[in-house]
Amino acid sequence: AVALAQHSGVADTDSGVAAKDRQRLRRLIQDGILPHPQEGSNFVDLAEALALCCGLAPEKLTREAKAQELASELGGTARQHIVLVLCDGMGCNILAEHLAADSFLRTHNDPDRLRAVFPATTPAALTSLATGAWPGQHGVPGWDLRDQKGCEYPGEPVDGGVIQLRVLHERVTDMRSKHPTSRFGFTDEDVYVSKAWANLGKSIRRHAYINAYNGTAFTEFY
Repeated sequence: AVALAQHSGVADTDSGVAAKDRQRLRRLIQDGILPHPQEGSNFVDLAEALALCCGLAPEKLTREAKAQELASELGGTARQHIVLVLCDGMGCNILAEHLAADSFLRTHNDPDRLRAVFPATTPAALTSLATGAWPGQHGVPGWDLRDQKGCEYPGEPVDGGVIQLRVLHERVTDMRSKHPTSRFGFTDEDVYVSKAWANLGKSIRRHAYINAYNGTAFTEFY
């Protein structure tokens, strides 16, 4: 912010807006309108617990005690099979709106059992599931992402270039030029800041991934 202030007067205004946004966010959490993602167990804890059940661990265990607790509930490394079913966007409000009170999912659902990440978007959540990292750590908050290597100042070019990424695209591509990001000097390590925990060692389990996304309108709506 200091460096930016030396180039223009934007920094003071931006910091004032950011402060107001933080205050508003705190009020929304205090009033119970927004649940705090770190209260109770959350999606990141679940991802880390799954890793522990496979004899692995994310690069950084953010809340090791919570992860160990969930892993123990899942059966740990002694459990023969673990099946995770993820229904994208199926929150408690959706269940309450469309299902009867005595339906299987509503009678077996505990709305306070697990919190989502923030922001609670599909790319943020799925990347947290894969890496065991918070969105602020893995850097994938939404579908379309702008990535750059250097700092940016008003009126000055970015050192190292800029790329535009799209989550779930079949290849790591700059969406503006349609060229591979490697052409612009970006490696996989530059794009994927946090590594998937399944790639950090040899799992004691065999992993099978089945999804209903590929080849559907969901992956083509852009």
